[in-house]
Amino acid sequence: MKNLLILFGLLFIFSSCETYKDLKLAKLEDIRMKNIDGKEIDFEVDIYIENPNFYGIKVKDIKGELFVQNKLLGNVVLNDKVKIKRKSTNRYAIPLHIHLEEGVLIRFVQFALQKHVDIELKGFAKGTVFAIPKTENFVFNKSIDGRFFNIKALLGK
Repeated sequence: MKNLLILFGLLFIFSSCETYKDLKLAKLEDIRMKNIDGKEIDFEVDIYIENPNFYGIKVKDIKGELFVQNKLLGNVVLNDKVKIKRKSTNRYAIPLHIHLEEGVLIRFVQFALQKHVDIELKGFAKGTVFAIPKTENFVFNKSIDGRFFNIKALLGK
């Protein structure tokens, strides 16, 4: 009986690996600042994600870099786990935290004076499917209004 359970478990694990389909990261919708504290910023990124799989996926870790006008702004990590629903295309608010590079606040003034600013977020996301770890690389590009980098607006004043 014990051997049968082990065999069933192994078959389930290997069959779930074979039927895994990559998520489709369709569109970076919006970016919202939540909190600024010195060189640390908490923000949310709204992303449309299509999950073609018959099971949900738990995103447990994101690590990446945020570039503005091809200049490194800082390193990004996931603040809280996110569950991607099965067989759906939904908008998810992904809570992220960024540690800013030295001297980047001066660049905020330059960015705020520009009409459009190109941002790029790239890195990798780790998640689990039936307790099996999966890792996917990602790259998001978006052009946003430069006024987003207005320090007073960022601080909510």
